[in-house]
Parts: sequence; structure tokens; C-alpha cells
Amino acid sequence: MLPLFGLCFRLDNQDQGQGVVVEYDLVIKNGFVISGSADFLGDVAITGEKIAALGQDLRGRREIDARGKLVI
Repeated sequence: MLPLFGLCFRLDNQDQGQGVVVEYDLVIKNGFVISGSADFLGDVAITGEKIAALGQDLRGRREIDARGKLVI
């Protein structure tokens, strides 16, 4: 398991600058995320129909608490 605490990986090409809080359409929070490259406790952000970011403390207009659950 690779811990990614404190990191956020944006999967789009937009430069949001420093100090700018990005709000996504949906964030699945606090789940155990299993991806092709890493497994970690954190959040998955979705914009439209695409995964936009992986990380922690992400914010969304709608949020789902996945504490204790797998997010695949």
C-alpha cells in the first residue's frame, strides 16, 4: 500500500494556481481508494462524468462519505 497523505493528483490540464480551492461536482470522501497505480485512504473527485482528482480534503457540490468502504 502506498500512502498518498497530503497529496492531490489532478487528472485534467487546468492550472488552478496556489491557494485556489477547487470545487468538483461530486467527491467520494474518506474511502479506501484502489486504483491501477496505488491504494490509499482518501477522496475521489468527479467533474461531469470523469474522475478529475485523487487526494485528500477535496471539496464538491455533492459529497458522499465512504468511510469504511472500498472505492474501486
